[in-house]
Amino acid sequence: MPAEVKKEIQLEIAHVLFIDIVGYPRVAARMGEPDRAIAALQKLLSIPYGAFPASPLTPALLRLDPMFDPLRNDPRFEKLCQEKEK
Repeated sequence: MPAEVKKEIQLEIAHVLFIDIVGYPRVAARMGEPDRAIAALQKLLSIPYGAFPASPLTPALLRLDPMFDPLRNDPRFEKLCQEKEK
């Protein structure tokens, strides 16, 4: 397989995986699986800022994203929405 094709395939796989890790907590929240959603969000928020070309999620985005409305009253979610002190 030519190196150029191999690189294109690797980039496509990375894109799909990126979409999956960012989308999973949204789907879990909407499907009534708060424990799974929050566990996934905790993992996402532990990724250092700048690890992706565009950081996948921030506490500010959590506060704004309507997909997380089912989690709004969960104390664990409220804690995730707080900005960490630097």
